[in-house]
Amino acid sequence: MKLQSAIIELLANNNYISLPGIGSFVQSYEPAKLSVDSKTFLPPHQKVAFDTSRTFNDNALEEYLVSKYGISETEAQDQVVSSVAQIKKKLDNSERVLFDGIGYLYTAETGVPELELLPDDKRVSSTFGLAPIEVKEVRPPV
Repeated sequence: MKLQSAIIELLANNNYISLPGIGSFVQSYEPAKLSVDSKTFLPPHQKVAFDTSRTFNDNALEEYLVSKYGISETEAQDQVVSSVAQIKKKLDNSERVLFDGIGYLYTAETGVPELELLPDDKRVSSTFGLAPIEVKEVRPPV
């Protein structure tokens, strides 16, 4: 599905990508920090969530398809409408929809779509390739 690769590529350079009528993938940066127990330094990472209040069409998917595949705006719109309709149908049937490199979109018991993220090592650019670093206690010489 062209939409899958479009979303991954667009999230690399945008803070949100809309699935018109369903919601938007919203990305935010979380800086590096110490763990609660102060024993591990956690790397910075990109956090992705799904916001169902952002159901408008930002046209990013259509623009991507036109630019990447050289198709007309009408064709791009048709592809987005068709792909989003397939996703909505799956969600309405309680199916989980995998977005490679991101996670699973599914309909929660509340009837609202939610995103279950893949583990960090399976997500695209989630930690910028950095691993947590164990902090060792340094004692001054006696």
